[in-house]
Amino acid sequence: MPEVLTLNPDFQEGKRDDCGGKRVELLNGESVVLDQADDKWPLLDGSGAAIAAVIYTSANKNSVKADMLMVIDLSNTPIENGYRSFMGQPISPGVDSLLINKDAFKTQTQLGYKGLRRGSSYVYGRGKNDERFTGQSRETSRNHFEIGYDQQGGLIVRDLNSTNGTVVMTGQTGINFVEDYLVAHQEDIPDWFAGVATTNRKANEPVNQAEVIPEGQVRVISETELANIKHDLVTYDNRDENHRLGDVTLEIARYYPEFAPIVGIELDGQKFAFGPLFRDSSDRLHSVAYTPDPDHPGHYRSRLFYRSSSDGGWRVTPGVYDKGDDTGLFSKGEPDAARGGEYVWLTKPDRRIVDLLENLETTTGDILDKRYSHNTISELFAMSRMNQEGMNDFDRQAQPVYIDGGKYVYDSYFPGRGYLKSADQARFDLANMQLPKGFEPDFTTGPAYSYKTRHTIGGQMSVEVFNAHYNGRPIEWHVATDQNGSVWIDRILLKDSELTDYGTPKEVIAAGALATKPYEYRSAQQGVERGVDYADNLPSPYNGSYVSMSPLIRDMPWYQHYSSARSKN
Repeated sequence: MPEVLTLNPDFQEGKRDDCGGKRVELLNGESVVLDQADDKWPLLDGSGAAIAAVIYTSANKNSVKADMLMVIDLSNTPIENGYRSFMGQPISPGVDSLLINKDAFKTQTQLGYKGLRRGSSYVYGRGKNDERFTGQSRETSRNHFEIGYDQQGGLIVRDLNSTNGTVVMTGQTGINFVEDYLVAHQEDIPDWFAGVATTNRKANEPVNQAEVIPEGQVRVISETELANIKHDLVTYDNRDENHRLGDVTLEIARYYPEFAPIVGIELDGQKFAFGPLFRDSSDRLHSVAYTPDPDHPGHYRSRLFYRSSSDGGWRVTPGVYDKGDDTGLFSKGEPDAARGGEYVWLTKPDRRIVDLLENLETTTGDILDKRYSHNTISELFAMSRMNQEGMNDFDRQAQPVYIDGGKYVYDSYFPGRGYLKSADQARFDLANMQLPKGFEPDFTTGPAYSYKTRHTIGGQMSVEVFNAHYNGRPIEWHVATDQNGSVWIDRILLKDSELTDYGTPKEVIAAGALATKPYEYRSAQQGVERGVDYADNLPSPYNGSYVSMSPLIRDMPWYQHYSSARSKN
């Protein structure tokens, strides 16, 4: 790309508008560099992709309908089978960003996008003849703007002395512009963009508390709302001293201001504002989330999220038990009269929360440099303290739903504990497990949808979602496969269940042996035999402490049915 001629200083110095983003007008050959950490807006689909900028081919206030394009950053998307992936479309691993129009990938075609590589640039305009973009607006010049990477890895957008100029926007400013554009022209929000923004509301406009969030969609909490939450937290000590609910929140606000919220979402009317990620002394990731106390306006309950190793994903915990050493044991919310498998899925958050947390993992600056001792975390969220202060009501909010009408679901193998009878009898039972009619999906019909996420031990994993039903209610089986080849049921969801203020379903299927995790603590496998029921060939640092439960899982009928159906597709 040629040398940068003119930079717009307002954009480069980080001046923001009221919507929490940046906007610059490029005229007469002006350029702007999009810094790598500049207001990227992660897509909440778990892909690692993010909107780096929105580009509009007119700075004219009277513009009716110029071209709107988006720059999608792919630098954090994984490379699998030799390709990156965006909305199911294979992308060359050498492509770091995509320039796309608003309809890109809507029909899974090759039109509407251009890959951007290091060391090259692309000129967008009506005069282009590469058939990638068609139907450009008359307000777009024949050679309107150039986009490409500089030597330092910054992405440059340069106006090419276009007739109407070029507008570049980042962050919430860009997201709001896209929504306003689509609404103004009565156009549908593209499938790939759904979930990024769904309300057509500017960040500084008031929130309608009665707003209903459509099922399956996410409303991103605005910068203004986050600022209000931060204000409430830091002024917490001015509240009613007789109201002790939330002393944990008060202590965090006073002594750990670095845990203040940086991003938030609203799911089904329930708000969750998350602080940055932080590590403990064993390198485990955590985040503190704040959710409004429905009984005391202006007060917030603190919820501790953490990334599990054996389960492999993000969890939320009602509290931490003191083990008498410098570590703690995270409560999984299991009931006293557990029948088996409750703890595996009870504290797994809604997948949209997992997407948010995994996006924080891939975003520079969203993980604190400082490491915190186990004692710090255990003392803040000690189970005894959470109970005393009334902060732990998980068992009143979340309830297990047991599978009735099946056979050998609960009485042969207890996840996290081991066999409940002789090994030979338990193996026979698992191989002959029976489930209620309709509970197991018809795997031959293929998944309803799929998504990607990451397992702490197993790495990148793909999840296929199959529909079934139980007692007249719709359920979803989330069947996962990781890069080690392990296959397991990541969760079985009641689709019509509401959410708790922990971000988990209020009703959780307790699936007994069906909930067997792909990896387990070696010490938690009573009666289970090496080489027959589990394998211990895991990579360092997990080999020794954890074992693979794939041999046990593969003996269950559901796995046989799933594997057979997949081999035929």
